[in-house]
Amino acid sequence: GRMRKRLLFGLREVAKSVCTGKARCLVVAPNIEQVDEEGGLDDMVGSILAEARKRKLQVVFALTRAKLGQVVAPRVRISCVAILDYNGADDQYKKMLALAAEGREAW
Repeated sequence: GRMRKRLLFGLREVAKSVCTGKARCLVVAPNIEQVDEEGGLDDMVGSILAEARKRKLQVVFALTRAKLGQVVAPRVRISCVAILDYNGADDQYKKMLALAAEGREAW
């Protein structure tokens, strides 16, 4: 059988996964450049985050666009990753959420 997709990146893909309820968690680079024009990166991430909040999704702000890219797709800057399935990585997932919570308190 084909391996199920665990991660999605690319704002359109991530937005779709949030809207269809497939995303379990989002990892977002906090250093997204402010884009002034209408419909820029910032707007899109903003609307994804608003939808994620509405659906009570876990959102973790981590790394930078370049580092997130290194982890997921080398040589690509990535603003946002949707985690669809963390089966088999439950411990790492819980640890990530715990670290994110600590980070929020420190912030």
